[in-house]
Amino acid sequence: MREDAERGRIYLPLEDLARFNVSESEILGGVYSPNFISLMDFEATRARELYALAQSELAAEDRATLLTAEAMRLIYAALLGRIIKSNYRVLDRRHSLSAPHKLYLVGRAWAEGRFSSLRG
Repeated sequence: MREDAERGRIYLPLEDLARFNVSESEILGGVYSPNFISLMDFEATRARELYALAQSELAAEDRATLLTAEAMRLIYAALLGRIIKSNYRVLDRRHSLSAPHKLYLVGRAWAEGRFSSLRG
């Protein structure tokens, strides 16, 4: 988010900014406030719900063929977990996962896809 703000970009719905009383200038200026935390908590909850819905809607027999999508879901969910643990410190730092952690998640996606299709 920091890199986007430095480029004058905000990828959050304007209605959500208004709902939580966070201005575009605050985000672009890196202002970390209780309102911003509430906004980010709302967005994180929504993202987690959408990740869970995507996982529940994916048929077991399709998991193996959608390895890339499943791996990315796991990677982004792990990144979201780090962002939440940092109390949404996204305006002053960039969150990332190590290459071994990403490889682990890709392996996990592969194994879940492979074994769910065998059970299917």
